[in-house]
Amino acid sequence: MVATARRAESADLLAENWRVHGLVTNGVPVERRTANSESRHDVAQLVDFDHPGRNDFVVVNQISVEQDQKVRRPDV
Repeated sequence: MVATARRAESADLLAENWRVHGLVTNGVPVERRTANSESRHDVAQLVDFDHPGRNDFVVVNQISVEQDQKVRRPDV
């Protein structure tokens, strides 16, 4: 589930932002096995919107993002 959210699927920044937005708002599709080895498809929620207190949030005043050997510090 985490690998799906972290792995970029597009070099287009706008398309990738929309993909991640969809995962955060709609969940991540997952496949799981039941006790009797049946395969089940489900959706894992990354954020519990119904119970915000169950989520952990981190607030920072700066964040560095490294990509293609370049470090960028976007405005937050």
